[in-house]
Amino acid sequence: MWGYNNCGQLGLGDTTNRLTPTQLTYNNLNFVQIDSNKYYSPYTVGIDVNNDLYGWGNNTLDLFMLGNTSNVLTPVKLAFTG
Repeated sequence: MWGYNNCGQLGLGDTTNRLTPTQLTYNNLNFVQIDSNKYYSPYTVGIDVNNDLYGWGNNTLDLFMLGNTSNVLTPVKLAFTG
């Protein structure tokens, strides 16, 4: 993960911008797919090897349905039906 990180969208536990790639290691999660949105509300979502969905970054509109509007600085498992 690297780039602008004003909302924690890199998932590294802080809001420090990264100029060089930094490995995302959180609770031994192994992501097989990651997608991000850099516009209006920067956030990232990822699917791990167990097919679980995680999200992190801008949550001001409760995008991740956590019951709050705090930015999410590390991956949090999301409930979804699929």
